[in-house]
Amino acid sequence: MKSISLPDLRFVDFNVYGIIALKQRWPNGSRFSYRGIGRPDHGFHLVTRGKILYTDASGRTVEATKGDVVYLPQGGEYEAAFFAEGEKPASCLLVNFRWEDETGEPLALSEEICDLCRDTEGELQPLFRSLTGAYRASGDKLRLKALFFDLLEKIAVSTGETGLNVSRCGDYIRRNLTALPSVPRLAALCRVSETTFRKRFREIYGESPTRYITRRKLDMACQLLQSSDITTEEIVALLGFYDTSYFYKVMKAYLNTTPAAYRDRCRRQKEEES
Repeated sequence: MKSISLPDLRFVDFNVYGIIALKQRWPNGSRFSYRGIGRPDHGFHLVTRGKILYTDASGRTVEATKGDVVYLPQGGEYEAAFFAEGEKPASCLLVNFRWEDETGEPLALSEEICDLCRDTEGELQPLFRSLTGAYRASGDKLRLKALFFDLLEKIAVSTGETGLNVSRCGDYIRRNLTALPSVPRLAALCRVSETTFRKRFREIYGESPTRYITRRKLDMACQLLQSSDITTEEIVALLGFYDTSYFYKVMKAYLNTTPAAYRDRCRRQKEEES
């Protein structure tokens, strides 16, 4: 399944089908599970009352309260627990769908459940409700798709840069290695403190954001050394290493080699294989 960000959707051709829009009410303590079977389609979940706690197969949790829009990936295995607001049951609006790019490859915003944005201005709920009404009223596929694209556009606008979620930060880092914000800026984009960001990042990715970024930069540097004639100084400038000597130090610490030695080894391997 091909991972793609909401902003990137503006620049690719893709098809959406299988749209289903529902209103849901859940008594306090109700649970729904896709564990062991995997979700059959993608979903946007807007919480309109109460709270939902999603727990995936690894034990990772995402909590959503009134106004939160949550993305549920196709194939995801998770359990959702619903908690009422006082005596009133939890309620939400759900839009299920499938999508693929122009080659027919399935798309996904993330491999994990993530909190996309918050409907602070109350602009998203009417779009969710319009989709629900259109789905119940008729089988007009064109109308459903038009409303879905309106919703998708509004979610993308609501998300923006400030909608970055820590659980999606790895994808963001990999896509922006040549123009990557600092760790404090990444924390600000995720709307959490730097301390919270570092803690959550380590929980999700198993290492600090600084170490993760350094590894990803080294991956790209190795690809460039192996497949191009770009100079070490150009790699340093492109990937934002402090200076050439620091890049050498990082290569030695992580890979126990130097840029020149790595390039020579790769060239010898190619010659031996040819």
